[in-house]
Amino acid sequence: MDTNTILIIAVAVAIIVLLFVFVVVRRQEKRPPNYRALFILGIVFIPISISTENYAFIGVAVMFMIIGLANRKKWEKPKKWSELSYTERRLKITLIIILSLFLIFGIVVFFLVN
Repeated sequence: MDTNTILIIAVAVAIIVLLFVFVVVRRQEKRPPNYRALFILGIVFIPISISTENYAFIGVAVMFMIIGLANRKKWEKPKKWSELSYTERRLKITLIIILSLFLIFGIVVFFLVN
């Protein structure tokens, strides 16, 4: 198998695992949807879809934005750092560190490949 096939399979497996984890976690706790997050995702997806020339993705982005704006009164206000519990602070710090490492790793791989 070539590298692209292995990469596609790895991404597909990662998506399936994340979907499984998401479904299991969602069954345990019932939360209302975060419409503000949907709106932000819509805004982020538009430039991504334009830059990758995936124009069908713009439809998804517009739908997210419309759903988010239609439910603007239900938007959750973000908590301030002082209002977070110890575990929420720790989780945010951990996520920031992991995402920063992924960013650095991606930049290093980009420059090594080119």
